[in-house]
Amino acid sequence: MTDDDVLAHLAGYGAIVAVLASSSWSGFAGMALGGLFVIAVVIVLGLELFRYLTRRLRREAESAAAGVSASD
Repeated sequence: MTDDDVLAHLAGYGAIVAVLASSSWSGFAGMALGGLFVIAVVIVLGLELFRYLTRRLRREAESAAAGVSASD
């Protein structure tokens, strides 16, 4: 399973838990635990997005530096 697959599954599970926790029959404990899980999913997805963007910027910077040194 690739990183993209793991993130897709995590986002899907977070959405399912959010819907189940917001239903009227879940009670306070279900809402609290579901809310904590959804917050954890948002944090993990935010960290993965940050990691993805830093890798992308690093690749772009390396290719720009290679292009500058190749033209000299």
